[in-house]
Amino acid sequence: MNFNHILAIIKPKVLLWFTVSTCLGFSAMILQKVPDYNFVFLVVVISLVNIGAILINDIGDIDVDMASPELSKRDRLIASGKISEKTAWSYVCIVFLLALVISIFHSIYAFVFVMIIMVFSYVYSIPPLRFCERPYGSILYWIILIGTCYIMMYITLNESIEVSIISQFSSVVFTSGVVFFIGIAEIIAKDLRDYKNDIIGGRNTFVNHLGIRKVCWVMIVTAWIGIILWGLSFFISSNPINIFSSMCIVVGIIWCIRVTTRGISLIKKYHQPLAKTLHADWTMIYAIMQILTFLAFI
Repeated sequence: MNFNHILAIIKPKVLLWFTVSTCLGFSAMILQKVPDYNFVFLVVVISLVNIGAILINDIGDIDVDMASPELSKRDRLIASGKISEKTAWSYVCIVFLLALVISIFHSIYAFVFVMIIMVFSYVYSIPPLRFCERPYGSILYWIILIGTCYIMMYITLNESIEVSIISQFSSVVFTSGVVFFIGIAEIIAKDLRDYKNDIIGGRNTFVNHLGIRKVCWVMIVTAWIGIILWGLSFFISSNPINIFSSMCIVVGIIWCIRVTTRGISLIKKYHQPLAKTLHADWTMIYAIMQILTFLAFI
């Protein structure tokens, strides 16, 4: 396997924008300050788990990706035939094994977290259960993923530093905001992007189940709820509102205004390129907000 294949499997953009930023934001909100060396461990474990979960999803989506109107999906390593399904499974085993070994030497709770995500990644993407083909499967998976990630990070970080009651409450509110913003609203945006492709692939997703009009309103409402809870977590934290937390709230509000206008446009007439850009930009906005959350506690 060449270097380009390794980069494609690792997906550095996903790790940079999603995994690292998530660890930064969650760690800072849980501790109400900059995390210690445990942060590096969390990034490594969660990154490995994320790589394994994405690979399993790509294996389960081979047929769907091959029929996708988007070149980027048709050109994925497994769908394009650049690596075989058997080879992909061997990489899944390697990254999950590394995650298990690293986690067991650091914390039993982290080990349990890796096991849970391994199981849910499999049942989410692979038959016979394949939750991604069920109306609420994707949303349920992300709620479980975010919740499990928060619990693992909270317990792991709390082993070295005692977390105050204020930190506990604000971090729970923050996590709830993330669930609404990225675990529900963003997932709906993803399903809107893949709407026609999922119909071809026989997936009964949340969008196909309820229809574009209803899910667009759900996306708009849950995005706003997420930002409200995210912003509220700053006000009830131990740190006063500062330039970074203010910027985070402003970015979130501007983004939700954009989600609202684009959601209404999709209600009037579905346009796949519009849905694609909405979803593609969402992860970047989420990462920026998580980084600003981290900076707010420096």
